[in-house]
Amino acid sequence: MRIKVSICFLLCLVWSLNGIAQQSEFKDAVSYNDYIVVEQMKIADAINQVAATFETGTQTDINAKLDELVAQIDKSITAVRAMPEYNGNKAFRDAAVDLFLFYRKIAQNEYKELSTLITGTDYSDEILKKMSDLITKITEDEKPYDYKFLTEQDNFAKQNNFQVVPQDLEKSDKDIIPPKDENMDKNIRDLLETFMNAMLTLDQETMKKCISPVYLKNEALTGKSWKMNYFSMDGFLVQSYNANSSIAMVYYWDKEKTCISRFQFLIVNEEGQIFIEPSRFEDNYLDPWQVVQTCINNR
Repeated sequence: MRIKVSICFLLCLVWSLNGIAQQSEFKDAVSYNDYIVVEQMKIADAINQVAATFETGTQTDINAKLDELVAQIDKSITAVRAMPEYNGNKAFRDAAVDLFLFYRKIAQNEYKELSTLITGTDYSDEILKKMSDLITKITEDEKPYDYKFLTEQDNFAKQNNFQVVPQDLEKSDKDIIPPKDENMDKNIRDLLETFMNAMLTLDQETMKKCISPVYLKNEALTGKSWKMNYFSMDGFLVQSYNANSSIAMVYYWDKEKTCISRFQFLIVNEEGQIFIEPSRFEDNYLDPWQVVQTCINNR
């Protein structure tokens, strides 16, 4: 079994939608804007397919999807580069090309490196940290390209008297994450917040301390050689606890909150202390959750 590194970071592409309809001639500035956005959406769809393959595919499967991604990026670059400037503005078009070239670079380099780490057999703390650092690098390197693209898109819209409204991103957190249960047992909330903060920082030892001692004893997991499975994230919310089922809901998300996911944890009481009951131990990795649902809400 491979470490379940969340690929939400691959999906953190920022785009703005305006009733998309691709066409070879541009009757107005809005259609010009939409043509560029459609090409970005095509790349985003190819990245989504790579993300899905990262979760379950072999190295061969991932390489095939990465090749498809690069092919789509090349098509989109060619299409946008061929666009004429509009009312003297070429900065928006050129910013889009630069962003697409960035996508191409990480598809051929960072994504390939990450796929090698994920499909490998060495999940030492050093390798896990390398994965985390690589994810952070991709996110940070993308920021100036996103900023330039969105700035030039906004300038283009103002120049041509229309408004870009990123409708999906207007949703508040309350639209996509249920409010936390203020009556939730404090001890359970503290346990889960401790565990989730440890997952956020890849603190294996703290995560292990939150796991049921009875479960660990039954599985003979008393040594330090085993690892806790985890998902990468930027933030989380301990949302609720159902006393009848002993299931707690915890939401987590990527940096831009474009992909909202959810854990279901089973809470057990052992000699007056509460712990997390895992669902599975396989190939030296422990799944601490009962269920994980990735990207249940998207913006």
